[in-house]
Amino acid sequence: MNPGDVYTADFHVQLPELYPGSFSFSPAIADGTLADYRMCDWIDNALVLEMARSRESVYGFLHFDAWVELNGRLAARQPNGAAR
Repeated sequence: MNPGDVYTADFHVQLPELYPGSFSFSPAIADGTLADYRMCDWIDNALVLEMARSRESVYGFLHFDAWVELNGRLAARQPNGAAR
């Protein structure tokens, strides 16, 4: 991507059963590696879920599948409103 390019990203998560409580999700896009990166965009607490008690107890940490889809480029707008 280049400066001024506009893309949309769809975040998909397949949630397993979680223990009762409040959970928040903050999707982000960064440039670089896990050790050295620059944050490009971040939406803090974009989704907050309140999980109700289930029939069975759920304990511990978990790992779940997640993926991101990068969609087609949207035309970046010039200050006068014209597309590039």
